[in-house]
Amino acid sequence: MNTQLIDNYHVYIPQLISEEEAVSYADEFIKFDEQYHYPTDNKLMHAMNSMESTAASLYNQIGAVELLCRLTPQISSIVEETVVPSYSFARIYRNNDFLPPHVDRAACEISLTLHMKGDHSWPFEIEKPDGTIQSFELNRGDAVLYLGPVAFHSRNTKYQGTEYVQFFLHYVRSRGIYCNAVFDSMEVMNDHETLLKEYHALR
Repeated sequence: MNTQLIDNYHVYIPQLISEEEAVSYADEFIKFDEQYHYPTDNKLMHAMNSMESTAASLYNQIGAVELLCRLTPQISSIVEETVVPSYSFARIYRNNDFLPPHVDRAACEISLTLHMKGDHSWPFEIEKPDGTIQSFELNRGDAVLYLGPVAFHSRNTKYQGTEYVQFFLHYVRSRGIYCNAVFDSMEVMNDHETLLKEYHALR
């Protein structure tokens, strides 16, 4: 397994997809949201401790699913271990939305936040194992790969723009302890302590 990922809980990937492709996928999602009015997911509202978010969210949005599947070999190469898709998620954040520090469920073992389009900069933050915070200002098509169940991550400042489209692509290692979360088909209990022991044994 990639030792940089183990040591820092993340890997920055500039231009994982082209800016043009990112914008195309974002515009498609925005267009569909204008038609279907996707709701804000409960997880975001709970994290914000608010019922006022105007964000739009969709589980396994088709564009995000296409990227999830297409990028699997490349993500496996970066992780240096075979990964398989669990699920994808698309979200349009809007003015004053934010995301407090949190970790994710087992199906998000190997997570990717991929910036598609936004009209204002907005830092994405990862807490490293030593407690320091790494901040990223993502351009369109840039991504951060991170260990979702163990790395606290956030957008802890309120968004000052109008719309910010982000895709989340989630994978699990095919031979890891969360492998049963493949295709998000089985509930897997979080066991972060055992997961970290497994990671360090892979050095």
